[in-house]
Amino acid sequence: MSTYLKLKTELATLDREIDIALAKEKAGAIREIQARMEEWHIPLHDLQEAPGRRRPRVRQTGAQEPKYRDPSSGATWSGRGRAPGWMAGKARAAFAIAPPANAVADSR
Repeated sequence: MSTYLKLKTELATLDREIDIALAKEKAGAIREIQARMEEWHIPLHDLQEAPGRRRPRVRQTGAQEPKYRDPSSGATWSGRGRAPGWMAGKARAAFAIAPPANAVADSR
């Protein structure tokens, strides 16, 4: 038998042994974790919502409400992405669209 074929056979054998050892150790670790959870009365949802765990950030996509308006052309900009040319070099506050009166009352 050539060295290559011999090594391929050994590799396949080692891969099977690795899979078996991993399954045994994983099963033992799971049993140990389950025993600790029972001992300390830890429900599964406590582990799923562990403190310090980062929650995925929800990104808004699609059209956004405009925050700025060009008084001369009526063009609007949501404040996201590159600023339009009609706003270049000017204070954004001058173009800000006032929120509706009921939106101020709702936020209190």
